[in-house]
Amino acid sequence: SKDDPDSEESSSILYQKMIISDFVKNHSELADYDFIERSDDGYSGTNLERPGIQEVLRLVKENKVYCIVVKDLSRFSRDYIDIQRYLERIFPALDVRFIAMAENFDSDDYIGKPLEMAMKFRSILADYYCKDTSDKIINQLTAKKSQGKFIAGSTPFGYSKSKEDKYKLVIEPKEAEVVKRIFVMALR
Repeated sequence: SKDDPDSEESSSILYQKMIISDFVKNHSELADYDFIERSDDGYSGTNLERPGIQEVLRLVKENKVYCIVVKDLSRFSRDYIDIQRYLERIFPALDVRFIAMAENFDSDDYIGKPLEMAMKFRSILADYYCKDTSDKIINQLTAKKSQGKFIAGSTPFGYSKSKEDKYKLVIEPKEAEVVKRIFVMALR
């Protein structure tokens, strides 16, 4: 999650940890197992190249994981191919149970059976939603740039964002003097 950029951990991650912890504590088959948390605050779920999920997958390969519990399928991955590969082949082969709470999905219900079509559609929708959102953001930013609006997060030295229009830069007089001095010195 990329919520709450000013805090060390987003409220979204804290909420997910809380509901997963409660779920595990109250689930008779899981309560006796050691419970460890891994999260990827600030990383996109569009791929599995995230530190927390890489740690989980390493533990899976070392045969140290009985069950993976996520709030919803998109918290594991938003890539349809990754989801299908892990849920249908890798986790069953390594005898790892996978639970996605929001989808009411428990891989134990599918031992020896293919995933239900609804779960496949959910993973496709998670993938599509992510790509669609990305396209919309890119189109929005491109439109703002073509209108001459400043869209970067931080401003270059010598400028600040206007208080009236966050897409407009204003010159910072003291910093501008430093920039001018640098150019004069460079011309010598």
